[in-house]
Amino acid sequence: MKTIFQRSIVLILLVVSITACKKSFLQNDNPNDIAETLFYQNEKDALFGLYGIYDAYQSPKLFGFKYAMFDGAADNAMNTQNLDDFGDIEKGNNSPVSEPVNDIFTQFYTVINRANYVIKRTTEIDKASISESSRNRIIAEASFLRDFAYFELSNIYRDVPLYLEPNGASSTGKSSSKKAEILAFLKQDLISKIPNLPTTIPAAEYGRTGRGGAVALLGKIYLWEKDYSNAAVTFAQLMTGPYNFTLYSDYAGLFTSNSAAEFSSENIFQINFASDGVDNGSTFAEVVNTSQAPRLPRSSFVPLASLVDSYLCTDGKPIIASTLYGSKSPLYNATGTSRFMNRDPRLRATVFTAADVTASGQKIWSFANTTSFAVRKYIEVSTNQYAANPQNFYIIRYADVLLMYAESKNEELGLPDASVYNAVNLVRRRVKMPDYPAGLTKEQMRLMIRDERRWEFGFEYQRFFDLKRWGTLATEIAALPATAKKNFVNPRDYVWPIPQGELDNNANIAQAEEWR
Repeated sequence: MKTIFQRSIVLILLVVSITACKKSFLQNDNPNDIAETLFYQNEKDALFGLYGIYDAYQSPKLFGFKYAMFDGAADNAMNTQNLDDFGDIEKGNNSPVSEPVNDIFTQFYTVINRANYVIKRTTEIDKASISESSRNRIIAEASFLRDFAYFELSNIYRDVPLYLEPNGASSTGKSSSKKAEILAFLKQDLISKIPNLPTTIPAAEYGRTGRGGAVALLGKIYLWEKDYSNAAVTFAQLMTGPYNFTLYSDYAGLFTSNSAAEFSSENIFQINFASDGVDNGSTFAEVVNTSQAPRLPRSSFVPLASLVDSYLCTDGKPIIASTLYGSKSPLYNATGTSRFMNRDPRLRATVFTAADVTASGQKIWSFANTTSFAVRKYIEVSTNQYAANPQNFYIIRYADVLLMYAESKNEELGLPDASVYNAVNLVRRRVKMPDYPAGLTKEQMRLMIRDERRWEFGFEYQRFFDLKRWGTLATEIAALPATAKKNFVNPRDYVWPIPQGELDNNANIAQAEEWR
């Protein structure tokens, strides 16, 4: 049931067709400046504006497609088509005119401008036309969506302009604020708005974000700042109390367009998509149709063998002896497709291998010697046909909270305590992997949690940002074989450049120091 966007965005389109000649209300850079004398008169208008913020997140420039490409900019996959210039980023040829550099920057500011309009106009609605609880919730939700956009911008571009008011066509561009200043504002804003968000979202409002998303984002900010004590305390709030977040029982099934999975108690913040014929479907998700000729899904990039080989066997041992995980697993058989058997179930839920064939041995997907692997996560094996793919994009799951809590608590302590083990083992038990061995040092637990995040969140965009946060992105890319065709210019590539278009249009903004 994907009611919030299917119903509400259609209504927005109907309303605006009366007041404007635009093809779509949601295609405007700022949808909220259309006929403002007619708009933002009551609670329904404010909700329409709020849904417009979510629609900006649906863009192919963000979670409709491009964010699914970030694993190719890390060490999980390699680009095969130089699609949308992500290939240039992988090869160290990033520049201020690279397409992702421009698209992600400008689309996040579309999110921010829409949010600023919602906040301003909802504040101004006469109190007779909206209840205070609804007003406060809509403003808090719009603020959270704006705060998340700034969090991502600061992690990618570091210092960026901080706009807290609507920015019209004649507005003067601002200079960049320091990342530390941006994060300080975000923490203050989230703390003030969290009480106005609900702890649970009723089915009729699926697609909206509640208090858990804001609390999780606050914890992520503390984690990026290496304020491990506050991060652990913040994440711990989501593990008890009124939230009732739990892990969805079927890991592989979580990444299908199944409403029971998509709106389960695991998903804290996600971008909702729908197959409704109103341009609300995603392009990052696909269907591998078993009634048609095999093809390569998500052909823009393919998983690397180093990712596949990193997954442990079901006994918790590696396929090659290692200092961290011990001797080679006796369950591992390197012959043919046997190498994919008896492995952590997340491997084959994340990556298509040559073992993925029909019961009669026919190909499901178009594997060959040159394409040994393909992305499976968010790829549905079915004969379903969609006008547009309805698969939601997960941004913060409860598994993420558990592993971020474990990471924060482990870094805070001299030795990992029982709460660290409990959090990590909950994630592992979901896929029937054995618990971590007792007696791990802080350093051992740190490395294991980092591996756990790679296996749990493969092709969910997290790996690129995790490696940036740990300061190991350059090291991990340098360790890849030459066949991966990757290059990382260190330290330059830890920061993306400000887009050339922004520099041309805003005389007050300066290019990042690494790119001058």
